[in-house]
Amino acid sequence: MNRSHWPVILFWAGFALFVTGFISSALWRGIAAQPVAGFICLVLISLALAAGVRRVFHCARATATLVVWSCAAVYFSGFASVLGVALIAAAAVAIGSILIPAGRDGSSALGMLVGLALFCGTVGWLLPFPVHSRLVYVVVLASAVALRWRAVVSAGRSIGASWSTAVAMAPRASFLTIMCIGLASTCAWLPTLSYDALVYHLALPSQLAQLGYYQMNAGSNVWALAPWAADVLQGMAWVLAGAESTGAVSILWFGLTLILLWRLARELDLAPWLCWMAVALYGSLPLVAGLLVSMQTEGPTAAVLVGVALVIQSVKAPERRHLVAVGVLFGLLLALKVSNLMFAAPLGLWLLWRWRGRMPWRALPLTLLLACVVAGSSYVYAYALTGNPVLPLFNGYFHSPFYPWVDFHDQRWNTGLPWNLPWLLVFESSIYDEAGNGLGPFVLIALGGNLLAALCRKRSVGLALVALAAFVLPLTQIQYLRYAMPVLVLMIPAMLCGIRYESIDPRHLKGVAFALCSVVIVSLMFVSSATWQLKGGALLKLLGGGHERVTRRYAVERDFSDAIRHRYGQRARTLLTDPARPFAADFAGQGFVTAWYDPQLSGLAANARAVDTVAAWSRLFDRSGANLLLVSRDGLSPGMKSAIDAYHGKCVLTMEGSHLWELRRQSEGGMETASAAGLNAEADRWSGPLPAGATAQVDLAAQRDLSRQARDTLAFWRKWDHARAPGS
Repeated sequence: MNRSHWPVILFWAGFALFVTGFISSALWRGIAAQPVAGFICLVLISLALAAGVRRVFHCARATATLVVWSCAAVYFSGFASVLGVALIAAAAVAIGSILIPAGRDGSSALGMLVGLALFCGTVGWLLPFPVHSRLVYVVVLASAVALRWRAVVSAGRSIGASWSTAVAMAPRASFLTIMCIGLASTCAWLPTLSYDALVYHLALPSQLAQLGYYQMNAGSNVWALAPWAADVLQGMAWVLAGAESTGAVSILWFGLTLILLWRLARELDLAPWLCWMAVALYGSLPLVAGLLVSMQTEGPTAAVLVGVALVIQSVKAPERRHLVAVGVLFGLLLALKVSNLMFAAPLGLWLLWRWRGRMPWRALPLTLLLACVVAGSSYVYAYALTGNPVLPLFNGYFHSPFYPWVDFHDQRWNTGLPWNLPWLLVFESSIYDEAGNGLGPFVLIALGGNLLAALCRKRSVGLALVALAAFVLPLTQIQYLRYAMPVLVLMIPAMLCGIRYESIDPRHLKGVAFALCSVVIVSLMFVSSATWQLKGGALLKLLGGGHERVTRRYAVERDFSDAIRHRYGQRARTLLTDPARPFAADFAGQGFVTAWYDPQLSGLAANARAVDTVAAWSRLFDRSGANLLLVSRDGLSPGMKSAIDAYHGKCVLTMEGSHLWELRRQSEGGMETASAAGLNAEADRWSGPLPAGATAQVDLAAQRDLSRQARDTLAFWRKWDHARAPGS
């Protein structure tokens, strides 16, 4: 048999295996009818609107479809948010184009990515300082655009020309891809409702927007000092827009990833229609679409991975600026997540191999310096304030007082590495993620054989090896699918390169295209599996009642935080008493939880729930310094009610069955609420574990004349002293 036939045989064998697994595992039963019906309606509406756009502007179908979906994204994300993100993007192009000048396809997106990395790195060092205001951001970003407006205009023209060329080379594939990407982008329409975002990701952006600085209070949340680059960009957008901008920022990362993926596929000499299929296959992955509704770091990580891979793959004669740009992107990888080291290592080895003998070593000192600047802020602040640069990870070694002296590890995902792991990841994905079956990347089976074929091709062997190693490394440490997901942005173009389409009879290419489109469509049908919001009908509620209805239904704590902010302002100290709903991130540093994120309060709360006495609940109230209690439905025990009565508490607000209680008492470390005309005296509190004998003295007479920021700055340094004291 001719060796050139093997890639085609591997392709059809993989596709047949995918169909067999889909049927034998009865995965089709997991398709949620309501979200799929909603997608079909959206397709029909977008087709009708795109036809109208084509008639008016006489543009390609893909362009008209892109206009329709873009307008929808602007509407649901908010015009102010989109405008703020656009300013950030333009300024990023202005700065990044110094290292990556506009020219070849994809260079503008790559320059924007480098600029975003520099922004995240710089702002990360400034988080504890009161410089984060709309005026400051607008002046700085607009100045960057004004100083390098020619580079920004050139980048815009380059993106427009590249788009027109790419669409003209494959009009049908581009149209189908944009339709699929538009459907996936509906996840970004929803307000932020994901668990991790409500617990801690929203904390940094909300504090920058409402306080003008970030408190870095690891005592209230052990993740407060975790790598924060993705949240920094969210915070910048929130400050500029004056409102949460998660959807707009997610679409920015998503769009950058898809543009760079298309360019990487072209660097591998794939046909234009296969480049579009690479974009569709990646963008339709349920996990990728589901990340648009969250604030997880895997979305930005994918953009950085494909950006680094594009530089390594495309640059044949590296210059200083190329090495510096790659160093900045490596820094952003580590600024997003410490576990990204497992992605950086294979990429670094590939870079050394590709650029061997041509490495611009003279640029290495500047490269390392910028990489440390971009990556280092969270690690330096975490070590200075808590003694652990990666708190709560590896605390068995660092022994920070802010977390038990054990290494943090989620035991739910210690399932081992069986020989049929790829099959289980695809057809039994509930073992490797909370969302359930249907979440796994179908391309892993459908195109798995062609990944092996890519290892035998000179043009794709480097990328295929990196993708394979980077996919396996995270799974050796923890078998959690989302952590390995970003590598699929590298694996998919390598798989398509392994098809060797150029040796296939043109008459048979239609069958290959049909099979690839089938994988894309099936993936879209399972997008709702990746996010409970879509499966629960949140998109329909959004279309019928707006963001407010969705938030009230799924995250009423956010409505409470808005009400508390308007009614109590900076006087509020809210304790969320339900450990199953520790959604205090949106309270801008004024909310405290009884879950494990705050080890000390969680211990006091567990004891109070166990004994249910007035004394136990009072100790919890006093330690938290709360003057407001948020009690979930059926969460008010007799002991808690008696303790509230002892503090002359009253219920001041009820929403969705949850109640807000106001406490009126005076307690050390807390706040006294006397009367409408009374004096409110406030003392800063430190909710982290204090060393034995540690005391904090507060001169109330002096503090009366201090601003809110000055008082919090004093508390900031007291916290540092306490955490670093001998015996802590």
